[in-house]
Amino acid sequence: QLQNATDALKQVLDDPEVGSLARFSLAGMMNSIQPVAKQ
Repeated sequence: QLQNATDALKQVLDDPEVGSLARFSLAGMMNSIQPVAKQ
């Protein structure tokens, strides 16, 4: 199950247009999660 999700995510990230947007969203998500995790 998890492997399928990972493969699907890799396929999305391999798409230049979708990939850049996904990476930007992922980076923004990580940035909002990190401060919470530090507290």
